[in-house]
Formats: sequence, C-alpha cells, structure tokens
Amino acid sequence: MVSQIFIRVGPGERRLSLLENGKLVRAVVDRETTHNVIDGIYLGRVCKVNKMLDAAFVDIGNGIQGFLSATQAQIFDPAKDKPKPISKIVFEGKSILVRALSNPFGGKGPKLTANIDKSFSPNLGRKIKIDKKALDEITPPAEIVCPPDTLELFLLEHLDQDIQRICVNERSEVQKVQKVIKGLELDNLPQIEFVQAGDESFDQEDLEGQWDDIFYPTINLVSGGNIIIEELSTVTFIDVNSGDRLAQVSKEEFNLQINIEALETVSAQLRLRNISGQIFIDLLPIKRKKSREMLQEAILRIPGFNNEDVKVFGFSRLGLLEITRRRGDRPLSELLFKSYQRQKTLSTICYEILYNLKKEMLSNQGKPYSVSVSPGIFSELKKDILQGALEQLQKETFIEIKVTEDPKLETEEYKIDLKN
Repeated sequence: MVSQIFIRVGPGERRLSLLENGKLVRAVVDRETTHNVIDGIYLGRVCKVNKMLDAAFVDIGNGIQGFLSATQAQIFDPAKDKPKPISKIVFEGKSILVRALSNPFGGKGPKLTANIDKSFSPNLGRKIKIDKKALDEITPPAEIVCPPDTLELFLLEHLDQDIQRICVNERSEVQKVQKVIKGLELDNLPQIEFVQAGDESFDQEDLEGQWDDIFYPTINLVSGGNIIIEELSTVTFIDVNSGDRLAQVSKEEFNLQINIEALETVSAQLRLRNISGQIFIDLLPIKRKKSREMLQEAILRIPGFNNEDVKVFGFSRLGLLEITRRRGDRPLSELLFKSYQRQKTLSTICYEILYNLKKEMLSNQGKPYSVSVSPGIFSELKKDILQGALEQLQKETFIEIKVTEDPKLETEEYKIDLKN
C-alpha cells in the first residue's frame, strides 16, 4: 500500500490529508480560529461537582471547562476495585493536574484525565515528568505542558504507518515536518517534497475533488447502492440504499452483500469525516439467522469496527445497528458546514478564495489582482481573522489586492482577475 501525506497551506488555514493508494482516508482542517488542547497538561480548578453525572467540570484556562469523570479522576483496578464517587475525590475550588484527551466541540468541553503519573502519551512520545512542588506556587488555571499543534499531532498519529511521501506546498512547513521526524525513531524515513505553485502533485491525486466529496451526504457504493449520512448535534443517522439486484442472486443474499459493503464504506467515512458519538445505521433487511450471523462476523472483520475507539451494541428493536465512536477531535462538519446542513460556511468559502488567490498570485508574481465576491462573502472577509489573513497575503507577495462586492454573484461565486 502506498501511503502519502499532503499538507496544503493557505492564508489562515492548513489542510492535512492522508492518502492510501490515492484515496483520501483522513482529512483535518487547521485554522487560526482552532486551538488544539489534546495532550496538553493543565493545572485546573474544579468549577462544579455533578453527583448525577459522577463527574467534575474543571477550568483549564482560556474559558475552557473540561469534563473529568470519576473513573478518570483516580487510579483503580476495575477487575478488583469499585471507583470512588467524584464527590469523595474533588471539591469545588480544588486545584487538580489534568491532561486533555480530546478537543472541545459541539458546545462540550474536552474530556480530561488526572492519571498523569502513570499515563504514557503516544502523541507526545515520552514519559511526562512534572515538578509537583513547583505546582504549589502556580495559581490555577494554568498550562503546564503545551500541547502539540495540529500539524505535529497529525504527523505523530500517522508517521508510524510507513508513510512513503510527504508533499508540502509551503517552505516553512517543510522545516516543521523535518523537526518532527527528527525527534522520532523511524525505520523508513518518508520522502519530503516541497511543491511549487502550479505543480501537478496535488492535482494528480484529485485532492480538491476528494475534499469536495466530503460536502455531499451521499456516497455511492461499487455495487450500485449508496449510503446517506445525516449528522445532527447528538446523533448521526446513516441510511443504506440498494441498487439494481442481479436476477441470479436472491434478495436475501443481495441485501447481505450490500450491507457488508455499506458497513465497510461507513467505517471509512467515520474516520474520514471524524464522526463520533452515537451512530445509528439503517441496513437493508435480512431475515435468515445464518445471514444475520454472517453479517455479525463481517462487522468484526472490518478494521474500523474492531478497535478500542468503536463499540458495536448490535441491533435495536427497530432493526437499526447501533454503534458509538469515541469523541476525539472536532468533526469536519463543525468547521466546514453550516449547522446540520451540507452547505459551506461563509468562512470556508473565504478560506478557499484566499487559497486560490494566493495560488494565482504566485503563478503571476508582481501583478496586482482584484477579487469580486458576493455581499455575504464581502462582509465575512471584513472580520478580524480573515481580514488579517488577507493583509498578510499582501505583505508576503508585495501585491495589491482589491476586493469588491458584486450583488449579482451567488454566495459561493467569486471572480479573480488581473488588474489592468
């Protein structure tokens, strides 16, 4: 298998892609508005103890309150011991050292653990040593160990998978990648390539097209059927539809084949779109006991359903396959889409415009540009972060950029032109 990482940097945004045999299997968006806290260690302050949830909410700074369950607040042997209730461990106002296990998203804070002395972080790649005496002089909340940034986290997560090539379109990113690789003991070092503007390396894998596919809820199956993914705030529903059945195959056998293919696709899409939480899958009906057993066996063979992050509960009374996937980073939909819709947010469109504008400017260096955008995009570009990204682009290229509002353009329409 050929595994490659593509790092596409644009004004204010970085897109990270993992490809296996040319297929996009992992996609991450990193913007100036996002901040990774995973593997950061914090001296937190307990804000509230909730006996009903058997958990505490801990302020770790920057307005972030994390969730610390009773089981993560203590060390115990689940085979022998019963965990103490959270109220016996912490109290409101107590200082407590915690590590973030996930990023905040969907209005929920990150999950935390207080088991730091014993824990080993695969992302940080080292044992954590903290001078606990020095902590007495620190007022919580405070950051004790800085978390890795999104790029470092992504590389550390995937570089143990025998990556053959890392393709980067920004020189400064090449240095960051080299620094991360230098700190790891890899048997096979990946080839790092800097890609100039206009190079076909990114285009030949149809990265843009594969990223655009993420915006569509429908994924076609090889057999002719499809799955439809509907992400809501607390649950995800996935519907499996069949294509045309072959005359020589019984309906039962056909539905079983479609269901197995659909579940393999679902597994890949959960990883790609970073969907987590409670998930219900409406499969095609199968009636025979042997068929159901074959389906259960197939589920266990699918890699994405056979790991510690995913738990398969089986079929509900309504016949829906119920699974849960551990929450980690933000789902792509939270950054890219409008709430509960498959429409790009205004900020997503703005970042795409800025990236394509930079691409054009590097291909025609020294020439001024004008950009015509819809009224909504024009207003969005005036916001602090996007306005700063636009100004930074002008400083980097020493080129004047004029942005004008055109009421005739639809929301996602824009025009980039060389100025006379």
